Amino acid sequence: MALSTVVFVGDSETRVNDLVERAKGLKVNTRIEPNEDLGPVIGKEAKERICRLVQSGVDSEAKLLLDGRNIVEEIFGPVLICMKADGLDDAINIANQNEYGNGASIFTNSGVVAKKSKHNAVK
Repeated sequence: MALSTVVFVGDSETRVNDLVERAKGLKVNTRIEPNEDLGPVIGKEAKERICRLVQSGVDSEAKLLLDGRNIVEEIFGPVLICMKADGLDDAINIANQNEYGNGASIFTNSGVVAKKSKHNAVK
C-alpha cells in the first residue's frame, strides 16, 4: 500500500528529519537496475500532475523539505505529505476526514493506541 500522508502525533514530529534523510538516500532509476528503490511514474502527464500538486502545496505555504521534481533519469514523482496532530484523537479525525479513505496504518509501540485507532477508523 502506498501511503501518501503521514500524521505525526505529539513529539513524533521530530522523526520527520530522519524520514527526509532516508528519502534522500533512495536509489531512483528505471527499475531495471539492481537495488533500486523507486521507478518512474506512468508518463509525462502524470509527472506534470504531480509537479502541479507539489507546487500547489508550496503556493499554499507548505514547507517543501525535499524536492525531487527535477530528477532527470525518467519521470519520477513519489510524494509524501507530513502533517502534525496534537494527539491520537486529532490524528484519527484527520484520517477520517480524507474523502478517499483508501487505507491507513499506525506505527506505535502501544497496544492501547493501536486498539483505539482500529475501533475509531473509518469503516
